[in-house]
Amino acid sequence: MNAQTINAFLAATTRVFKQFCNYEITMLRDEIALRKSPIKLYEINVHVGIVGDLNGVVYYSFPPDVAAQIASLMTGLNSYEDGQLSELAKSALCELCNIISGQAAIELSNDGYRLDLSPPSLFTGHGVLTSSFHGYLLGIPMQTPVGKFEIDVALSEDKSLATRSK
Repeated sequence: MNAQTINAFLAATTRVFKQFCNYEITMLRDEIALRKSPIKLYEINVHVGIVGDLNGVVYYSFPPDVAAQIASLMTGLNSYEDGQLSELAKSALCELCNIISGQAAIELSNDGYRLDLSPPSLFTGHGVLTSSFHGYLLGIPMQTPVGKFEIDVALSEDKSLATRSK
């Protein structure tokens, strides 16, 4: 992972949250950590796989109350049904993370990277552990007006694919 890759995801996250939620968000620099797999995530998680010149995963990890407030703002509806995040709220979070990942991929493609993204998948649970084949993830905490969430990134450059233009 390099700064260019991480910065693409941070810039996209900031833009998309401003556009779709009207939230100013900030990265919590003092809390960024390179964490050895497996890592514990929050209870609501969206996974996006990346292949091509970069290979790996990005997790967007939210505490339930933060996820619900973001989804409610996006949909204009209550995000809870029977004490659980509604299906519409889950869909909204997946779409938000898909847009962020897509915008980051566009920014990286402008720098010569060729990338394909998997559709986002959402998983939930208490004490969720995840890992990457890289053995580590870079945890980037983000602060919103309604609380923290985290972007966990594990990407490596595929040096066998000489597709990047310099």
